[in-house]
Amino acid sequence: MVEKLYLDIIPKIRVYEKRLIDNVKFNRMLDLENIDEVLKFLSETVYGENISDDINIYNYEQVLSLEFGRLFKSLKDIFDNKELINIFLKKYKYNNIKLMLKAKLLNVDLGDILFNIEDFDNEFIYTAIETENYSSLPDEIGDLVKKTLKDFEENKDPQRIDILIDKIMFGELLKESKNISSDFLTKYIQILIDVFNVKTLFRIKNLNLNRALFDDVIVSGGNIALSNLKMIFSEPKENILNRFSMTNMYKYVKEGLENYVNNDDLNILDKELDDYLMEYLKNAKIITTGLAPIIGYINAKENEIKNIRIVLVGKINNVDSDSIKRRLRKNYV
Repeated sequence: MVEKLYLDIIPKIRVYEKRLIDNVKFNRMLDLENIDEVLKFLSETVYGENISDDINIYNYEQVLSLEFGRLFKSLKDIFDNKELINIFLKKYKYNNIKLMLKAKLLNVDLGDILFNIEDFDNEFIYTAIETENYSSLPDEIGDLVKKTLKDFEENKDPQRIDILIDKIMFGELLKESKNISSDFLTKYIQILIDVFNVKTLFRIKNLNLNRALFDDVIVSGGNIALSNLKMIFSEPKENILNRFSMTNMYKYVKEGLENYVNNDDLNILDKELDDYLMEYLKNAKIITTGLAPIIGYINAKENEIKNIRIVLVGKINNVDSDSIKRRLRKNYV
């Protein structure tokens, strides 16, 4: 059983956890006046290795990108489960493919926004997409690109690029998680699918897009039955809270649902859905064997990077601290 493995790795994960930025430090960042002060504060944390004198409001993403790279390098240094690491890297790889396809189809500049991932040659893949040399790509990526391009040719809708690739990705994640034979990992992927499906439901509904699109993109395999999601999609706003109360996640996202129903605003719901996933991981912190501590740490670090980005962007745009704080995702530590 995979739950009995990695006993020698868990103490190292606990050491990494102690280096995570806690709520006290995030509150201190919120009290700072501007991005320069935040970067100075971060230079006194583990992020200091990524901060040089030339980091500013135009290139601060380098700091986060380097930390992202260090996350997976540190994991590869302590254990050799490539299958698990690939599960967590897949969403970044597929995000890069989304950006490459949009650059090709919408004639936009890629800039410097791709994730740098070991064993994933961005330049080679982008050139293959640009020159339509799909046979040179690995089968999984080539098939993904061709399916997405075919869909765009038929529908001419750039919004479908993201949701179609996400649907394919989550199907692959669920299949790959079952190959690893970890109940915790499979349940984690199922919650990811629930979060994706619910976010997709309300985004499509909020944009007044048709039911056929929703039926196309929702992913099977989560805890919430697709029939329930389709029923909720078809309901008028005033009935959504009642319908959603039948799901396990309702108590976690009630405020966000109410805000959507009353104000057509999805920001609180998006945050609460992310927090719902984090709550599952925090509740599993007592587990001391298997993949649970490793999965928890990976998500904690991803969440930390996301929250730092929210703080930095808020400071750049002179957003007040209370508003920034309301957007921060629940912390793991």
